[in-house]
Amino acid sequence: RSRPLLRPATVITSAVMLMGGATAAAATNLVPIFQPESVAPVVIQAGDIASLQPLSRFGTVTGTSKLDLTPESSATALASAAGFSLPTLAAPSALATGSPSYWLVSPEYAQLRISVAKAEQAAAKYGAGVPPTPPGVDGSVLEVATGAGALEVWGLTLPGGTGASGGLFGHTSSKANAGTSGNTGGGPAPAGSSPVVSDLPQLAVAEVQGPTVSSSGADLATLESYLLSQPGISPELAAQIRAIDDPSSTLPIPVPAGANSSTVDVNGHAAVVLATGSEGSAVIWAENGRLFAVLGQASAPDLLDVARQIA
Repeated sequence: RSRPLLRPATVITSAVMLMGGATAAAATNLVPIFQPESVAPVVIQAGDIASLQPLSRFGTVTGTSKLDLTPESSATALASAAGFSLPTLAAPSALATGSPSYWLVSPEYAQLRISVAKAEQAAAKYGAGVPPTPPGVDGSVLEVATGAGALEVWGLTLPGGTGASGGLFGHTSSKANAGTSGNTGGGPAPAGSSPVVSDLPQLAVAEVQGPTVSSSGADLATLESYLLSQPGISPELAAQIRAIDDPSSTLPIPVPAGANSSTVDVNGHAAVVLATGSEGSAVIWAENGRLFAVLGQASAPDLLDVARQIA
């Protein structure tokens, strides 16, 4: 059974999906309007997921087509490839067995050029009209970008070839066979073995640069108001996003309906804690423009202890 919000790569990218680069922004004259400094839980119903995923109904979407996971031989090799080092855990053995595997997460970006005409066509399918369009919205560009990410994983066979998570556009690939059911502790599988996907790691630690959001055209408040007023976006979801105090630095973290969530302090940083009983737990927070996650089969209090070691 799929557990999309608790797989290591998706903990990062699911948050990016809800929002919809420094390098790309500079190249296209986009103005940075968002960098994560905190997080906030946003409850997502099944209907919300269906309405958010086809961003093309709001305009033209371009960007990376898949999220690549590249195995690295050691923590040192991962740090060299990612450009930063994951924090060292003092004693993860209480929650995980065996040696960890190390994975480089590829940078991603997605760009949406808003088309009022396309939004009106999509609204017609809901049997509804669209609200008046504020000046400057038509043709505005929103771009979401992440830099390289790093994963340290215990007790999970990551996918090889087809993905458990999906990047910004719903596809994940691995650049090597990721493992077999007998290789739950670490690195790539033996040559010729078949890739197998486990449900949940014993423990995983993730860090990613960003996500950042840049725009041209209308300002952030105008674009947010326009997109949240579209037919198909539930009033409940819109109200949660509008209630975020600082939308320029607070990243909404999707919480599946029925999951337990709370906001707690992790060494001075607001963190979202997700607990889904037998499906495991996750702790997610932002710091200095980076997104961090600790997740696994352990209880939320145990994962909080790990998060406080590295925050």
